[in-house]
Amino acid sequence: MNRPLQPTRVRPYRLPLATAHQQWADGKHLEAAKLIFEAMIPADRVAWVAGILQFCEDRCGPLPEVAALLNIAHNPENWHQAKEQILHRASLRSSPAPAFAGSVEVRERLSEVAYLATKVVYNASGQPAPYDHNAGWKVGPAFFNVLASLGEPVAMQSGATTILRNPRRHAA
Repeated sequence: MNRPLQPTRVRPYRLPLATAHQQWADGKHLEAAKLIFEAMIPADRVAWVAGILQFCEDRCGPLPEVAALLNIAHNPENWHQAKEQILHRASLRSSPAPAFAGSVEVRERLSEVAYLATKVVYNASGQPAPYDHNAGWKVGPAFFNVLASLGEPVAMQSGATTILRNPRRHAA
């Protein structure tokens, strides 16, 4: 298992967690994720998406692109390598999917979360030609779709706790 990603130490800020919790509960997953994402600095965004991916891997089983991205996310010097992950994903579209313990639906939805998270990680690297900034917002609905595909009330509740958290308070 990877060691937890340590968020960068910078000036304190407050996440609008109460509002985000209400929006999540109201089914406004994009809005909830946008509120949290926009309040964070780039390094904390990486910790946030890494936590979401780790949750998915723990619940759904290993997926090569998730494991690769988690390895990249845990070292800020490697964040620029996320672009290679996106290019590699594009080259695999015509190939058969690797073995995965979960359903095809869960795999596709988890792959979408990983794709969006990869954009967040690359953008945090500060390298040229960043990906769409709102990819971080889209993590919310994509993650909800993974949770819904699992069909487990416990996963839905613990998943909501995972996405609606401050990565600074949950770093080991």
